Amino acid sequence: MKTRNLSATARVVSASALTLSILACSTMSAAPDEPRAYAASSDVYKVIADKGKYVIMMATWKPGQRDQPHSHPDLGGYVVNDCALRIHEADGKWRDAKPKAGLAFMQAPVKSHWVENIGGSDCRIVIFETK
Repeated sequence: MKTRNLSATARVVSASALTLSILACSTMSAAPDEPRAYAASSDVYKVIADKGKYVIMMATWKPGQRDQPHSHPDLGGYVVNDCALRIHEADGKWRDAKPKAGLAFMQAPVKSHWVENIGGSDCRIVIFETK
């Protein structure tokens, strides 16, 4: 039992690190400043469920693929497979992130950014957003 608790704690710590590195764009308290991800890049973000006040998407970036500028309201995510991503911010800054499969995270709203797969394989993340 303690091993499971430690594992869950480790995932929470890892999720916090991912939140800081993968989605560390400036947070906002107002409405998004760019289109929603699924509207900006329907080739990357596929809506797999849409009901009430929530949307669930499967985001899949092929190697070398980048999405278009977008923003997010409150969101959560689950990393399906190991990834190597570069997150670009509207001000020209960028950061690299290597989220691992099985990682779950939550994030406050995120202003304009776009994501690029800098790895050699597809990157898949399930994203849960409020409307």
